[in-house]
Amino acid sequence: MADMMMLHLRDSAHIVGYGDHINPPTVHRITNWRLGHKTGNIRFLSNSFLVIGTPGYYFIYSQLFYYAGDTLFMGHYTYINEQPVMRSISSVVSETKKYNTNYQGAVFLLSKGDKISVRIPFTKSYFMQRETSYFGAFLISPVLNGTESTTDSPDN
Repeated sequence: MADMMMLHLRDSAHIVGYGDHINPPTVHRITNWRLGHKTGNIRFLSNSFLVIGTPGYYFIYSQLFYYAGDTLFMGHYTYINEQPVMRSISSVVSETKKYNTNYQGAVFLLSKGDKISVRIPFTKSYFMQRETSYFGAFLISPVLNGTESTTDSPDN
């Protein structure tokens, strides 16, 4: 049993950007990703999704590097199963100060088969270098029986 727990604690994936500068349409799922590393039961599908193999609590993170002088805001969303769970938004200072990164991260209880993706709401230009645009997840604590609650009790 201890060996099984240790194997699950190694579930992680780090996905990195590629393609230098891209101009995708708005409200678009980013597909300019490549596998940076993967261990355990997480899968990387269609250059877009991480698919969870082990149920449990995961830390999910994402960062994008923006370049846009012709818009008021920059941002990106992280989705789980077609639902936004994290949003980052910042303002563009001026046409000459148009570069920015937004990072976000949080812990989520995920089930086997859950899909994680990153989408853009309105920004037009991105730099997809592997050091500045990335997303990923790593397992913090597996849920082996699948009966843990996702709601907080009043005592927490």
